[in-house]
Amino acid sequence: MTERPWDGALPAAAHLLAEWLPREPGGSGPAWRLETATGRTHAEPWGSAPGLDEVAAAGGFPGVFGGRHPVAVEPLVFEEGREHFPAQRASIGRPDDAAGQVLGLLTRTLGEGAAQGRVLPLLRFLAGELTAWPDCDELVRIQVAVQPGGPPLDGELHLLARGFQGETRRLSVAPAAVPPEPGPRDAETRLRCVETLLSEFLWVNNNNTVDFHTVIEPHGLTLDLADPDAADAAFRAGWKGSGSWELPTADGPGGELERLRDDEFADVLAESERAVVEMALASMFLEEGEWEDPEIPGDHLPAWLLRELVGIVTERVAGGAGMPLVYAAGLPFAWDLEGACLVLAGPERTAVIDIDDGC
Repeated sequence: MTERPWDGALPAAAHLLAEWLPREPGGSGPAWRLETATGRTHAEPWGSAPGLDEVAAAGGFPGVFGGRHPVAVEPLVFEEGREHFPAQRASIGRPDDAAGQVLGLLTRTLGEGAAQGRVLPLLRFLAGELTAWPDCDELVRIQVAVQPGGPPLDGELHLLARGFQGETRRLSVAPAAVPPEPGPRDAETRLRCVETLLSEFLWVNNNNTVDFHTVIEPHGLTLDLADPDAADAAFRAGWKGSGSWELPTADGPGGELERLRDDEFADVLAESERAVVEMALASMFLEEGEWEDPEIPGDHLPAWLLRELVGIVTERVAGGAGMPLVYAAGLPFAWDLEGACLVLAGPERTAVIDIDDGC
């Protein structure tokens, strides 16, 4: 069954990677299609390569990319990996053997030039997530054809991981035709994927993650962002608020949300990027000598994800009208179990990013 992108770290990473990879020349759409799916096979180990019928059933073939049929199966042999945070460790350049092999296959498929900037740590994370134990006890590469028994297709990558109880996960990568211009629904999906992946890096304790939840909705007010102070007064007088976070009115009691000017907002974001990276590194069980004096926030995936989250929300609420009004509480992140909130108000819409670091 093909997974919705926000239903787990693997589909979220695959969907976001398609968005972050270099775009199709001359077009605005993704140059690559990435798809993940879950399935099941028998609980007994494959041992050697499983049969074509078995991988087809477990991987959802031929219903992949409009019709793909397995024609060959190649087992990938790897050393046992780490049990704790293998995808997160892979994202900082510490993949285990299985993740390293998958990273090599992905890089060769996409092209060496694609694995740059923010794409590289996300690509590493995707490789580590696919091969994470116990969801990956065995792993095979599948060659496919358009017709049963036909010649293998070049330029595509299909990997099927088998967990020790028979559960399977598939990752498929292929060149894509230029799709329609992305719209609000695509931005909403990208937003949920970013929230999912941020939580994968930020753990309050062994059982609980920091959760991000964003709501974007009309505020029903008339706000002229060309006059920020007047827009601020109108917003304070008319906005109904969200949950437990309060915005002080001009003549009412004080609240928790405070307005951030443009330079203050930039500083808060920079400090927050540093905070999320520090928290992510602290949870990875890095051993002495594995990571010495890392540059923070540097090129770490949590910092890229936070930038993407704020960028998506800013674009959605501003609508090209300039910088929205910004209000915050509990920022920059302090991980004090009291949560945080970021509110952005544009001409027509308000976005509320609620950050829950409670247990």
